[in-house]
Amino acid sequence: MKNDVEGKRIKGTTDHINDLINGLLCNGRQILREGDLTEISGQVRVRIPKAGTGRSGQKYKKREKMQDIVRKAAFGMNFILIGLENQETIDYSLPLRCMEYDVGQYEKQVAKIRRSVRKRPKGLKAGEYLYGLKKDSRLCPSIILVLYYGEDEWDGPMDLHGMLNFIDIPEELHSLVQNYQIHLVEVRKLENTDVFKTDIKLVFDLIRYSDDEEKLAQLVKEEPGYQKLEWDAYELAVMYTGIGEKLDMKCYETGTVNVCKGILGIEEKARRAGHSAGKTEGKIEGKIEGQLLEQVRLITKKVQKGQSMEQIAEILEKDPKEISDIYRAVVSSAPRYDVDEICKDLMEKQRL
Repeated sequence: MKNDVEGKRIKGTTDHINDLINGLLCNGRQILREGDLTEISGQVRVRIPKAGTGRSGQKYKKREKMQDIVRKAAFGMNFILIGLENQETIDYSLPLRCMEYDVGQYEKQVAKIRRSVRKRPKGLKAGEYLYGLKKDSRLCPSIILVLYYGEDEWDGPMDLHGMLNFIDIPEELHSLVQNYQIHLVEVRKLENTDVFKTDIKLVFDLIRYSDDEEKLAQLVKEEPGYQKLEWDAYELAVMYTGIGEKLDMKCYETGTVNVCKGILGIEEKARRAGHSAGKTEGKIEGKIEGQLLEQVRLITKKVQKGQSMEQIAEILEKDPKEISDIYRAVVSSAPRYDVDEICKDLMEKQRL
């Protein structure tokens, strides 16, 4: 399951998205600034051949897919589309999925150009009118950046060729098969987070050192930003580290969390009590609760938009049975839709 709700939330603001793009795609160079980004829809339609239709009369059905975040970045008089995907588990079809997103965005641009071209047919060549593109028609380029937060090292394909079976295919033909590369960053293996200028750096560092308690304690001691970590940044860190179960209510302030106080307090208590097994269990439970909370929030938003369980499952690329318990809990909570209460009830049922 992709933890994309909190990813959208913390990186849905202009400064965070600018920071991610400047840091990861431009090596820290401050190319994008406030006002350079425009939000656009991440919804794309993919054409899938219908079963049982012959080659000459091939029919297609359209399936909608949703990218996590898409922004249009302005560079002078030109634009480029930049998509951000949050990934927690390894998806061995990722190159194909990203390629579908890119194609979908290009097709949306082509459809818009066609409408404009055909409104003014005078002077068009036959091919220009037929296909809806003029000789000088151009599309905005598209980039997709995948942020992988998983604990397992990424061993999936990094390009389309990595998904293809070239056994017994002559070597001369390999290079003729078009390839498609993905741009994937393993957050837990980032070597340099100094390229970030916002609290993205603080979040990524928490994730990087979440499995090394000594380094984690040293990190929060030396970085004053952890004394007042913004709430949305803290929630993303909770989702991928499970530190939420470690902190008591004294660490929470209005709009911020004192992670430094919480982590160091836990370390001190652990040293006194020697409850290493308990700490491990708490970390696992905290991570599970964070993942559940993310799913509840996502499904709640879809339910409030009037989407059915089947529609939500298709968007999440899940079997409806996998989300049925959460879906029923969300529906029964109407009209309040208290996400925290829904999550609490589901966790209690899991413990029984």
